[in-house]
Amino acid sequence: MRRVILVYPFITGCFFGTFQTAQPVKQGEIDFGLYANFPAYLTSESRNEAIYNSYAIVPYGGIFAGIGATRNLSIGISGSFLGIGPYTKWTIYKFPKYESYISVVPKLYIDVFSTSLLTPEIDMVIGAKANKVLSWYIAYQVLYSGTGYKYSEMLQGVFPKDTVKIPGAIRRIPGLHHYIAFGIDLTGKFRGQKASIPYGLRLELGGSYFYANGKYYPFINLGIAITGGTALGVLTLASKNPDCCLYCTAAGYSWLLKAYTTPTEDEKKKPKKEKGVKGEEEK
Repeated sequence: MRRVILVYPFITGCFFGTFQTAQPVKQGEIDFGLYANFPAYLTSESRNEAIYNSYAIVPYGGIFAGIGATRNLSIGISGSFLGIGPYTKWTIYKFPKYESYISVVPKLYIDVFSTSLLTPEIDMVIGAKANKVLSWYIAYQVLYSGTGYKYSEMLQGVFPKDTVKIPGAIRRIPGLHHYIAFGIDLTGKFRGQKASIPYGLRLELGGSYFYANGKYYPFINLGIAITGGTALGVLTLASKNPDCCLYCTAAGYSWLLKAYTTPTEDEKKKPKKEKGVKGEEEK
């Protein structure tokens, strides 16, 4: 039970963020990472509208682990807000004379936390390696969800409804949601007596929007991921102090969740809709 409580807060939130570079994972090598993403609103009005309209725009995190299967293909498993499931990264093109790549990353999430639905997602990633330690990428992400996200009883009372909306909806194509991000990847190797241990840091800045009351409201995501030996070190440390990590994670995330789901204005002052008139829905 403790494992469920520890993991669940870390992977609750919005689904946006790829944290996948464009260059392929070398055959036999492992790409492993832990990430966290923090949404930011551009105005207090957009923050309040997101809360009132039950959009799932809150801090979240995830984990991924992949291995290079062939020269241009890697396979792995990832976990996030939408569940746990497999993914692949296929590098479809390498630019001649430059270490620049285009990769496609299809994913399939199995929502083991609440609705048990299958949610497909695909990322198109383009990027290049600037030098031995630095690379950059731009990702365009599309996800299909026709029902929104129905969360478990653990979050009852946090949102007004038991089903929250996924932002970034493409209104002309029902069920599709999109997002764009820019990221940088810093990598290195620690040379030990017997082997070299890779470590890394990925920073990602992304953005999307949500639709409410006839208006579009933009927001951004600030993300950070630790990869390789850095991520394994954090997991090792957490395994040695499970109780401390459990309570600190639960307390910290509860505080963040409350901050993100509390309007900046008195909710009693919110204009009430007339009885018998349904609110405007996304078309």
